[in-house]
Amino acid sequence: MEYNHLQEIPIIALRNRLLLLHHISELFCPCIPMFDLEGHLDETGQGPSVGFDALRGILISQGKEVAFRKVVQATMVRDRQHGPVVELNRIQVKRSRSKGGLAGPDGTKSVFGQMCAKMSSFSPDSLLLPHRVWKVKFVGESVDDCGGGYSESIAEMCEELQNGLTPLLIVTPNGRDESGANRDCFLLNPAAKSSLHMNMFRFLGVMLGIAIRTGSPLSLNLAEPVWKQLAGMNLTIADLSEVDKDFIPGLMYIRDNEATSEEFEAMSLPFTVPNASGQDIQLSSKYIHITLDNRTEYVRLAINYRLHEFDEQVAAVREGSTEKHALWNNSFYHLRSL
Repeated sequence: MEYNHLQEIPIIALRNRLLLLHHISELFCPCIPMFDLEGHLDETGQGPSVGFDALRGILISQGKEVAFRKVVQATMVRDRQHGPVVELNRIQVKRSRSKGGLAGPDGTKSVFGQMCAKMSSFSPDSLLLPHRVWKVKFVGESVDDCGGGYSESIAEMCEELQNGLTPLLIVTPNGRDESGANRDCFLLNPAAKSSLHMNMFRFLGVMLGIAIRTGSPLSLNLAEPVWKQLAGMNLTIADLSEVDKDFIPGLMYIRDNEATSEEFEAMSLPFTVPNASGQDIQLSSKYIHITLDNRTEYVRLAINYRLHEFDEQVAAVREGSTEKHALWNNSFYHLRSL
């Protein structure tokens, strides 16, 4: 049997438990829209969303999917075939990246950047369409968008996000070092914090919402911890190791090192931690170097920073994918359901 913890349990007991889980899902899932899933907690730190988080892997996916689709269908706008017509200039993308790097300042000349800038002119109803949220006119190209141009624009933006034309995604530390798991996956860029970047992250969330509404997956190879945070789940130390296999062992070496105080000072280790993009971040204004006395504090601060370094970017993406699409909060979904 694949699951070792279940080996000693009789098959009939497992069957009965499975039937019970299905029955619970059938009773509970239709009632989900009646509950507040936005995470509002009372003075004791409790609330419906806290209890719901514990049900992520218990409720049957089919039941959650049916409840979610009912919300999507109820908020769908069906009185038009497509949203507004937008002009996208792919020729300027090639020109702006003639020397490599970003397509224009902060990637604003990319197709993704152009589309992000035009979103402010979209009416809320445009994002609730079942198929084409916009109709594309490629400047200088004879393309009549009967659906292919729209799909092409989505595919092109996904490619730009992953090939360095925009500043939003970075390859995992394992990918940079060419070792460990998730080498070909991407993380949200923790260094992208400007108002323009936040707006771009919100548009990335809009794209995710479009994909959910239209049922058309995006070709984005995001690392599993990213999906986990987008689903409203907190990162763990195990998640950090999934994308940066050397981070925790390095901290354990510092914490458990048997060097004397003088030897520690001779190492002259800075009180900094590399973020996911490789930039050194100062963890405290109180300390300059790691010492025998402050190394436990250093390890605590370093782990805490890496667990929360994507919080701003994740919040912006979630805002775009939920609020702008009138989508039911996706934090209730199990990670694999995303």
